[in-house]
Amino acid sequence: MAERSATFDTFKQHTYVPNKLYSVLNLARAAILNDLAAAILTAAPAHSAAAINDAIEKRGEFRWTLEVALVDGAGHVLDGFDGNLAINLVATVASTHGVATFGDGDLAHPSADTEITLINGRGSIEVIYGTDGTAGDQWATGDKVVFIVGDVLAGTAQDAILGATVDEDTITDTLVA
Repeated sequence: MAERSATFDTFKQHTYVPNKLYSVLNLARAAILNDLAAAILTAAPAHSAAAINDAIEKRGEFRWTLEVALVDGAGHVLDGFDGNLAINLVATVASTHGVATFGDGDLAHPSADTEITLINGRGSIEVIYGTDGTAGDQWATGDKVVFIVGDVLAGTAQDAILGATVDEDTITDTLVA
């Protein structure tokens, strides 16, 4: 049920109670209705392989930011949520020496699974593209990095909020020339 409670929104506008209370009530309502979803706000970036290789040559890595939100089925940001949400990446690189990781990891020990911290239902995480150090091996057009946020960590409670699972969202960064 993707319908948002109009009563909470009305109270939020016309009472002196802190608005965060109604935001938390909307979050609880969405959890009870099992209406929680992760939404990747960043459009599929389609980064340039040449720009990535140039950045790696000059600085040793290429960085960019992925933005995420926790929403209900209608796409409203559940701003009552402050906490962590599971996120995963899978890189498919033709050279097999390209490495992708999150900003909390390093290229020598890439991390495919981590958590993104959300404040007021929104958060961002830095993504790093690099290589494993093999000389002359570069990222190529058509290489892909897939990002999955939400219910991605099997057998853990990290992907549940108030006992409700969070529907996944996925984007793919397919490199262009």
